[in-house]
Amino acid sequence: MVVVIDSRADMAQERILMKKLKKYHIGILVLSVLGVILLLWAIIATVYNFTGNRHTEHVVIEPKSKSAKYKNAAAVADSRFCAEIARNVIIQGGNAVDAAIAATFCNGVVLPYATGIGGGDFIVIYLKEEKKCVFLNSRETAPALATESMYTHDKESAQFGYQSIGIPGELHGLWTAYKKYGSKVIPWSDLVMPAAQLAKGFPMHKAMVNYFDRISKYKGRPEIEGLRSLYTSKFTGEFYKVGEIVSNYPLAKLLRVIANSQDPVQLFYNGSIAEGIIKEMLANGGIITIDDLRNYETHVTETLYADLGKYRMCGPPPPSSWTITQAIPRIVEMQYRDKKMFNDAEFYHTLIEAQKLAYGQRGHLGDYLFSEVSMQLAQNLTDRKFIKFLSPAVLDSGTSQISVVDDDGNAVSLTSSINTAFGSKMLSKYGFIYNNQMDDFSTPGFRNHWGFDSTEANKL
Repeated sequence: MVVVIDSRADMAQERILMKKLKKYHIGILVLSVLGVILLLWAIIATVYNFTGNRHTEHVVIEPKSKSAKYKNAAAVADSRFCAEIARNVIIQGGNAVDAAIAATFCNGVVLPYATGIGGGDFIVIYLKEEKKCVFLNSRETAPALATESMYTHDKESAQFGYQSIGIPGELHGLWTAYKKYGSKVIPWSDLVMPAAQLAKGFPMHKAMVNYFDRISKYKGRPEIEGLRSLYTSKFTGEFYKVGEIVSNYPLAKLLRVIANSQDPVQLFYNGSIAEGIIKEMLANGGIITIDDLRNYETHVTETLYADLGKYRMCGPPPPSSWTITQAIPRIVEMQYRDKKMFNDAEFYHTLIEAQKLAYGQRGHLGDYLFSEVSMQLAQNLTDRKFIKFLSPAVLDSGTSQISVVDDDGNAVSLTSSINTAFGSKMLSKYGFIYNNQMDDFSTPGFRNHWGFDSTEANKL
């Protein structure tokens, strides 16, 4: 059998096929070009970010609201990251103490100029079932070798360098709070590890950038190089700018070790970390000894109480300034109990005078563990009769904070500090910044960083 092929029909089909292939080729070419453009954009954007020429403002830590109401629980911290970590702890079944601990470790990572395990804490806990408040004092204390006149010939050494460092208390206080008042539901490691992960990389924020001048002040001093290098971009040679990613790997490593430790207090105050801290002290003229670390204690006691209208306030005794701050609204209350306040110039006059009167007592408040007079004054300042005594005179004449309320009604107020911005400016090899809390003690004839004169209650 003979088959006849129509060559004209084949040619027509071939032309149709070629047109289709041409369309496909054009589509593939367009997609390829778009892919190359997107790849180039990604490369340029990455380089642009790391060299610091542009910064994404959306990573700046700013609250969406100044106030809010929550039905079950709430957590407030200086950083949104840390508030979210605290919230997650409560969602997982932890209590206010657990949440505050996790947020404090986080604050030490993202707010190192203000707080960290190189500093100390005041922790006030309200226990709903017992209807009482307890106070954990884990503030820095003076080394045994400290003397009253040690800064007389070198005042700067009270604020800068290794001699300005008090014995760090933060970790001791957090572990004590966890063991005594934690929920026992959330493992210790789960409270520390979020901060350890964050230390590997977090966005620089405006609050810290505003304090870089405290580092620049000591430019050229070899002691400051460790701290300066940590916050200097290796691409630009300048301090990190808002939005750039900052990493602190030594701190991340330390926090992982603390998270996995069965007894972090033993580790930090009597173990391998303690040995490392003492080596740093010996190499740089510090006066903290291994006995100072071993003998450190967190003091636990019930708080003081004061009434304001229908509310009862609780707060810590000296060396905290709570008795001062609670006195201010109570003095105003005496003068302004049933009057409209905020649109009245007299109210502001009253408020200012109340602040003057209350802060006039501040220099007489030392550590209650060493000063009976300080405790007596603190108790007077919470007494209604004393406030009434101060009230007529009205008409005649730097830190990190975490607050948590859990769904059981317990509450925590935790104040953490390394004293001034970036503390002693001394960066430990472990990645944390040492405090300069020794400046809070009185040196005869000198005022401290905050302008307070020397007082008997605050002498070493």
